[in-house]
Amino acid sequence: MARTAFTCLTLLVVATAFAACGGGDDPLAGRCTIDESRFRELAATAGTAPRFTWCGAPATALAVRTVAAERDVWRVECTNTVFAPLCIVPGVVYGETPDSTRVTVPAAALQAGTPYRFCLSGVQDVRPPTQCLEFTP
Repeated sequence: MARTAFTCLTLLVVATAFAACGGGDDPLAGRCTIDESRFRELAATAGTAPRFTWCGAPATALAVRTVAAERDVWRVECTNTVFAPLCIVPGVVYGETPDSTRVTVPAAALQAGTPYRFCLSGVQDVRPPTQCLEFTP
């Protein structure tokens, strides 16, 4: 009898804990993790030297391109795509080369009032798929 009561109480506590964590359609809403297989919540701070942040996954390449011409104005890529293919983590400042990356397109001065696109790419632009965010410094 005591064992049954203990089992029921344990199940009730576990069920209550799971219910408290639920709610909403996205189980990761409000949490920023970097261990997923997708890019989400891309953001760029204001100014001509923005900081780029995101949640979800590290990237293989980060590019900033003009919206009008789709031309890269800065691009960095991981140097070791075999053993560390996803080396770019959030918090990258425009023009500053993250560790374990190489610059493939040197940073050009961003023009205030001109729209740009900040794009993250995964391995072979597929895993995770490329995601972009339009911003205007």
